[in-house]
Amino acid sequence: MGTRSIAGLFLSLLCLSANAATLTAVNRGYYSDGSFLAPGSGNYLVGDFYFANSDEVRNFFVYNLASVTDAVTAATLHLYNPSALDPRPLTGDGYRSPDPSETYTVFDVTTPVGELTGGTGSPASTFADLGSGTVLGSVIATAASNGTFIDIALNSSGLAYLNAHLGSLVAFGGALTTLGAIGPPHQEPPLEILFGRNRAGVMSDTQLLTAVPIPPAVWLFGSALGLIGVMRRKLSS
Repeated sequence: MGTRSIAGLFLSLLCLSANAATLTAVNRGYYSDGSFLAPGSGNYLVGDFYFANSDEVRNFFVYNLASVTDAVTAATLHLYNPSALDPRPLTGDGYRSPDPSETYTVFDVTTPVGELTGGTGSPASTFADLGSGTVLGSVIATAASNGTFIDIALNSSGLAYLNAHLGSLVAFGGALTTLGAIGPPHQEPPLEILFGRNRAGVMSDTQLLTAVPIPPAVWLFGSALGLIGVMRRKLSS
């Protein structure tokens, strides 16, 4: 086997062993501060939005980690933020705010997944849970984020939280943490929202991208292949 073939085999093994996974949300929705809830609706709107008896809305995403068995070393939430130019019946920009930017922050969720997705717990408690606790990651969104996937890399706390749920369901909460003062209910405010007008039935718009380390045995095997290649070159020179 030539040196190039050996290198190609090694690279192929690395790709196969990286064990990267793309997971689509199995459930998502939002809760509001007015006790209106939409678990499992598919709508993942977040921010200050005049709706029913509420003003602020916080969202959540649930992923099934049954297929992820090795410790995750990197993970990113990959969430689509609509544009008014999208070809859909309901059109509008996902990001709308009088401010030049808003910060979207991801939190851990202590509410049991069954209560979260079924709406069987206290809506007020669940709403509070989705915007408090341990910060798992954050991103700054602007009008330039419309029509793009927004990536939120999980920090060290986020990775620890994810790895604590391997083989089971894991939920993430989200909130805009740069909102201005929330006005009285039933008054039309200047919108401060993200993920507005989202495609409620397209679950692939909300993905979790994960990666796990390459097993040491693969690195050792690759090193051995590299050494063989060096020896072959010396013998042939």
